[in-house]
Amino acid sequence: MNLDAYHAFVEAKVPTAGGTQANLLDSQFSSILKPHQRTAARWMVEGGRRACFMSFGLGKSAIQLEACRVARQMVMPGLFDLMEAEAPAEVAV
Repeated sequence: MNLDAYHAFVEAKVPTAGGTQANLLDSQFSSILKPHQRTAARWMVEGGRRACFMSFGLGKSAIQLEACRVARQMVMPGLFDLMEAEAPAEVAV
């Protein structure tokens, strides 16, 4: 086996996430996010298994929560509509 064939063999063994092939719109993300946060959240959702490694103070928590929300809507559309429909309008105290 020559070196090129070995490299091709090893590269074929590397697992990839593949991505979601989704074309997401800005309107699918919360307007609370800042532009860099929206870009990061979109990148995470479109890529499939991606992590957000950013410096402190850039809003990683908001990015990750929003990415999870949008990804869940892609997998289970209407879930949040159902939850809102079942919630009581007023809570008696």
